[in-house]
Amino acid sequence: MNLPASAFPHDAPALPALPREPYPGIVLRAALWLAFLAPFFYATYGFANWLASRRDDVGSIVFGWEHGVPFLAWTIVPYWSINLFYGLSLLLNNSKSGVDRLAGRYLTAQLVAVACFILFPLTATFARPQTSGLPGFMFAVLGGFDKPFNQAPSLHIALLVIIWDHWRHRLTGIAGVAWHFWCFLIGASVLTTWQHHFIDIPTGALLGLFALWLFPRDGELPFAGFRLSADPKARRLALFYSLGATLALAGAAAGALVSALWLILLWPALALAIVAFAYAGAGAKLFQKTADGRVSLASRLLLWPYRLGAKANVWAWTRKFPAQIVIADGVFLGRFPTAAEADPFGTVVDLAGELERPRGASGRWVSVAMVDLLPPSPEARAQAVATIEAAQSQGTVLVCCALGFQRSAAVVGEWLVASGRAATPDQARGKLAAAGRPVHLGVDAANMTAYRDRAEAFAAGLMVQVAWPLLLIAAALLAAPVIGLAAAPQTSSLSAAAWLIAAAGAIATIILSALLLFDALLFRLMASHASEAGGGAAIDDVLARMRLKPTAAGGRSLDQRMAGTRRLLAKQRIAFSLFAAASVVAAFF
Repeated sequence: MNLPASAFPHDAPALPALPREPYPGIVLRAALWLAFLAPFFYATYGFANWLASRRDDVGSIVFGWEHGVPFLAWTIVPYWSINLFYGLSLLLNNSKSGVDRLAGRYLTAQLVAVACFILFPLTATFARPQTSGLPGFMFAVLGGFDKPFNQAPSLHIALLVIIWDHWRHRLTGIAGVAWHFWCFLIGASVLTTWQHHFIDIPTGALLGLFALWLFPRDGELPFAGFRLSADPKARRLALFYSLGATLALAGAAAGALVSALWLILLWPALALAIVAFAYAGAGAKLFQKTADGRVSLASRLLLWPYRLGAKANVWAWTRKFPAQIVIADGVFLGRFPTAAEADPFGTVVDLAGELERPRGASGRWVSVAMVDLLPPSPEARAQAVATIEAAQSQGTVLVCCALGFQRSAAVVGEWLVASGRAATPDQARGKLAAAGRPVHLGVDAANMTAYRDRAEAFAAGLMVQVAWPLLLIAAALLAAPVIGLAAAPQTSSLSAAAWLIAAAGAIATIILSALLLFDALLFRLMASHASEAGGGAAIDDVLARMRLKPTAAGGRSLDQRMAGTRRLLAKQRIAFSLFAAASVVAAFF
C-alpha cells in the first residue's frame, strides 16, 4: 500500500514564541521556594551534623597527596559566594516551570546528600590555621553552623554543578568565560579552605549531574507518566540491568574497604540503574535525546559508562560486516555511524535511543528514539517510516540503530511495504535478507514461538543465578571486619586452611558466574531469532568467531544447550557451597 502524503513530515514553519510570563509571578514562585528551601537546608544539614557528632566511629577518606594542598584563606570568598548564586538562580528565571525544576534539583541534591551523611558519615581531618580580617570573619560564621562532618558527597559541589549549568545557558562571551572561571574557584575552594577532602568532589559532581538529569531544563521529566511495563521481556531486561547496578554498587562498597578508588563503581551503578528504569517502563525519554540526535549534558556524562559498553558491543558485533548496505532507491541500512560514515548521506534516520549523535556529524540528522531489544510503539514506527519516505525524496538516507540488525531493519521492512516497494512483509524480509547483512525481525512478544519463550526465561533465570552468589560473597567481604571484632581471631591450622579454601571457592564461584553470564547472553541472542535453528546457528557463529569452539557441523538443540549450561550451574553451586562452608569454619572454629 502507499502512504498518504499527509503522513510524511515536511519542514514545519517556525512556531510563534511563547508569551513571556509576568516577572512578578516568577519572583513570587521563587520566593515561596526559598522560604521552604532555606530553613529545610539548615534544619536537615544541621541534623546530620549533630548525628555524626554523637558517633565515635566516624571515619575519613584521605589520599596522601591531599596533605600537600595549601590552605588559601581568601578562597573562602568564592566558597561563600555560592549562597548568593543559590538564591539569584531562583529569582532570575524565565518561567515558573523553570523555577520549579531548579528547586527540584536543589531538593534532590539536598535529600540525597543528607541521606548519605546520615548513613555513611565522614569527617574532615585537617585543622585550619587561625585567620583574620574578612576571611577570618567568614570562617567564624561558617563554623557557627557547619561542623567537620557532612563530607561525601559534597553538597557544595552538587549545588555548584546545578547552578553552573543554570547560568552557562544564559551567559555568553566575556561574561560566560568569567562565570566558568568563578565556578572553577568555587570548586577548588572546597579543598583550599580545608573544608572537604578530594573524594567529596567526584561524588558531589555525580549527585549534581543526577539532579540535572532528574529535572532537565527542557523536555519531559524522566519519571513523568511512568507505568510499569507489562512486557515480560522488558521486565527481564530491567531485572538484568538492575542486577548489574547492584553488583557494581556491591563492588564499590566492598572495594572501598581496600581502596577509595573502588568508589568509581558508583558511576556505572547509577548508569545501569537509569537504564533499568528505562526498561521497567519509563522508555527512551530517559536517554534525553533530542530530535536532532543530541543528548543533554547530564545524560552524556551520567550514562557514559553504559554508552561506552554499548559502543564496544557495536564494534564487537559489526566489525566484520559492511557499515551500511543499500536496500532500495537510495535508502541504506546500517549500524550506528561515525561522523565520517554519516556525512555522505543526505539524511540519517537514527532509531538508537541510547546512543548520541557523533560529534562532527554535519548532515541532516533525525532521531526517532527507540529502546533496544523491545518492540517500538506503532506511533514510533509510523513516524520513522514517514521520515524515511520524506527524506528519500531529498537524497540518500541511512537508517540506523545500534547494530543495524533489528530496530532499523524492522522499520525499513515496514517502509518497503508501506511505500509499495514490497508487496508483502515476506517480500520485504526477502529483500533485507538478500542484502547481505544479518537482520532480526519479528521480535514482538505476541509472535514469539515457544522455544523463544523458553530461551528468554532460561536466560533470565541464569541472570539471577549469577547475581545472588556474587552478592553474598560481597556481603561476606563487608561483614568480615564485623565478624573479626565479634569473634576472637583464629590462628589455628584449621582456620588458616579454611580461609584458603574459602578464597579458592570464592574465586571459582566468580569465574563460573562469569561463564554463566556469557551463556545467558548467548541464550538471549538465540531468543532473538525467529527459529531455533537460526538462533543456534547464531550462537555457533559467535563461538567460532571467538575461537572458543569450531564451527559445528550439526547444530545442537535448545535442550542440549540448556543441559550443558545446567552442568556449569551445578559446578558454580558446588564452588559457592565450598566457599560458604569454609568461611563458617574459618570464622568460628
